[in-house]
Amino acid sequence: MDADVKAALKRLNSILPLISGQKSLSDDDAALYCKRLNSYVQQGRILTRDEVERN
Repeated sequence: MDADVKAALKRLNSILPLISGQKSLSDDDAALYCKRLNSYVQQGRILTRDEVERN
């Protein structure tokens, strides 16, 4: 990986620490975290409480 890419990833992680946030969660909470992020990317919104309860 080149130095510019490494620097960009380091900067992104400092702004939006997704990986460290996920590592601090239990397995169930980490799975929910992923589902919420995926929902946001795919649907432009996070899951509702009803959707969380169904999943």
